[in-house]
Amino acid sequence: MEFAPGVKLTPHTSSGLSVAVDLLAPQLYDRYQNDRWLITKTGISIREMSKHVIGSQYMLAKVISIGVAALILFVCLFQMTYHVSAPFQFASVDKTVIACPFDGRVNYVPGIYPGVHVKKGQELLSIDATEYMKKLFSANADAEKYDAQARDALSQNPPKTGDYAVAMASELGAEAEARLDQFYIDEGTIRAPSDGMVLTGDFEDQDNVMKHQGDPLFDFQPDGKKRLEIFVSEADIQMVKQYGDQALKQYGDSGQFATEALPRDKYPFIITRINPVGDSRDSNNVFRVFAEVPNWQKHPEWLPGMEGQANISIGKRRLVWIWTHKFVDFMRLKIWEWF
Repeated sequence: MEFAPGVKLTPHTSSGLSVAVDLLAPQLYDRYQNDRWLITKTGISIREMSKHVIGSQYMLAKVISIGVAALILFVCLFQMTYHVSAPFQFASVDKTVIACPFDGRVNYVPGIYPGVHVKKGQELLSIDATEYMKKLFSANADAEKYDAQARDALSQNPPKTGDYAVAMASELGAEAEARLDQFYIDEGTIRAPSDGMVLTGDFEDQDNVMKHQGDPLFDFQPDGKKRLEIFVSEADIQMVKQYGDQALKQYGDSGQFATEALPRDKYPFIITRINPVGDSRDSNNVFRVFAEVPNWQKHPEWLPGMEGQANISIGKRRLVWIWTHKFVDFMRLKIWEWF
């Protein structure tokens, strides 16, 4: 600022200049800082930050800087097992449908209902075989009658060989019919084909109901391996691999699963097959991955249709990849669409 020689500043003028300086100085300094080249401003910022990190003061800034650097290195270098998480459902393996062997009325066996575990040969249901019993008695009587006729034909003098042959043929026919009737009578008692569980078939309120030959009576699940149907998203299916015998020896199980009913218990499973055709599930495109549970991991409370969550082991991946790969893939696809 310039004034004419000899001019003396009055207190009012001095106060006005002081206020003007207070108002204009920050604005002028800001313009001074921002009107410089970008590379100049970057260098100055680095210099000021280095004073905080390298200087003898600012210990908190130093600790924070070292911690951030160590965290970045850890995230970029540390590897851990990556899992693909997907819902699953227990599916019936080797399910057997037991059908009605002939027309007849059912006789309910107490204690047999869906969900019950049975032993091999245990009676599940019986079909009224009164008609076949009558036929059996009649066929046995006919066989005895024809046997008597055959003996009588042989006792004649001379023996009536023609009558004997006819009687013997009739006896064989009656015996065959008797065996068939006995077969139906035996089949009328429905027994469990093996140790397992009854899935469907509740006849407690259907006692004496008429059933026809071929009508399904029970769905039966033999004891054995449990199979999982895992529904893997199409974004993750290419990372999921089917394990062969050699891979199982080298890597062990394919992952772990937990049911919604028993969330605290984790069990291993082994991938056996991957369905190459996608399915629609909850408005998403998924692929069915079939897996088995080792026999020694069976649980009595597992039931077909139970659901839960499965974690499929993919392999070692860096933390930064685990946390960012889905977003990176999404952005790659979007950028490709845009350009």
